[in-house]
Amino acid sequence: MSERWATHEAGKNMNEKSITLNQLFFVIVQAQIGISLLSIPFKAHKYAKGNAWISVIIAGLIVQIFVLIIWMLMKRHKGKTILEISQTVLGKYIGNLVNFSYLLYGVLVMSNVVILYADIIERWILETTPKTVMIFLIIATGIYLGKQNLRVIARFFTIVNVLVFLLFVLSFFAFSNNLSFTNLLPISQSSFTDMFKGSTQVTSALLGFEILLFIFPFVLGQEKQMLKKMTSAIATVVIIYLYFAVLTLATFSQKEIAIVPEPVLYMLKGLNFRVVERIDMIFLSYWIIPMTTSFVVYLYIASSAAGKMFHKGKRKYPVWYLSILVFGIAYFFSDAIQIQTFNHYTAVISLIFIFGIPLFLLLLSIIFKNRGIRA
Repeated sequence: MSERWATHEAGKNMNEKSITLNQLFFVIVQAQIGISLLSIPFKAHKYAKGNAWISVIIAGLIVQIFVLIIWMLMKRHKGKTILEISQTVLGKYIGNLVNFSYLLYGVLVMSNVVILYADIIERWILETTPKTVMIFLIIATGIYLGKQNLRVIARFFTIVNVLVFLLFVLSFFAFSNNLSFTNLLPISQSSFTDMFKGSTQVTSALLGFEILLFIFPFVLGQEKQMLKKMTSAIATVVIIYLYFAVLTLATFSQKEIAIVPEPVLYMLKGLNFRVVERIDMIFLSYWIIPMTTSFVVYLYIASSAAGKMFHKGKRKYPVWYLSILVFGIAYFFSDAIQIQTFNHYTAVISLIFIFGIPLFLLLLSIIFKNRGIRA
């Protein structure tokens, strides 16, 4: 009787965690699209100038390589997340150290996300509202969704993708402005080195796909089908970023875009209608929802690592105390220079977790044939 109950519970938990291939697609898209979409042209233009759109393409190719490495690693260790793979390949103690580092990484990125969101909302919408109130509301919303199982999260991510479509609809009105696509020319106005530097800024904006390390075993589908969905999701996000990079570069001159930190919002702000004013504020009000999904992604990563290490795989309790920790960290960042510095170091550190560790584990898996270094 007890064995049957245990089997039933295991099947129930697996069913709650499993997602379809289409849901995987939307999870990746929502994990990557967030606040960075508003500022990507500005960041890439800092190095690549009018060739910022080429930097977006280069970044897309780089991310595809990262995703391929993750796919190869997960394929070699079927049914395991990065939390189990690290222990299999590196042993229990070093593996736990890697898992704990992913916990800290999730907290770091969550804090960065909340800090950036609160900052942009304060500057554009709620100038007199205390930042602590905005931080609390963002985290509280994230907790409500983040404590749910993977299937519920995936369903929500699928629904909110309609907001990306609404952004496209609003952007079409920008074509009524005097666009100058000659701002993108000549193609050789920046060196490849500068374009590559610009692509590093875009790559950091495409973070979120590392959620694959934690949800890959729960996707209902074959590995090749999953790779196709992963690739198509990354390509979709890159096309969206490329579209808005080209549109903003054509809207603003090089001198203007160099001093406009959120060119997408400024582009929407310039649209005038007889009935509706300040389209940028209306857009930002509902864009808070996709921005919150980024927080949920990293809450899932951090709580999964904490649950694996301290709570027998349960995420319920880590969701709460990790969110409180994030609130404490975000509370101390209010200065613009501090925010930029924190964002920069977060982007640099993220390369270790989205590329360095997966590649290292993949190489060890190939060398030791998935048996770990103790073999």
